[in-house]
Amino acid sequence: MLIKEHKAVAKMESEMEAKTNQKIAIAEKLYNLIHEPTERLDKEMHQRGLDRVMEESRKKKIKKVVKPIVGELHEDPNEPKYCYCGKPSFGVMVQCENSLCEG
Repeated sequence: MLIKEHKAVAKMESEMEAKTNQKIAIAEKLYNLIHEPTERLDKEMHQRGLDRVMEESRKKKIKKVVKPIVGELHEDPNEPKYCYCGKPSFGVMVQCENSLCEG
């Protein structure tokens, strides 16, 4: 009975490995379908100088989005503060980075 179960497990393992290899092959094909045209587009944009224009445009858009979000943040007066920078902690402070700090 143990030999029969071992063979069944070995068969399932073999099938799993085959399916895994199929998934890897599909993933590689999908990657190449996306990567190769993207590389060509990036190269063409760089040749035309459009990559710099796109990067500047992206930075402007990020600034427009980030500024309002940062402005909406309000510090909790009960939030523990770091001793060196005086800003609120974002979790447990392990050690102060200020060599002059006594804490």
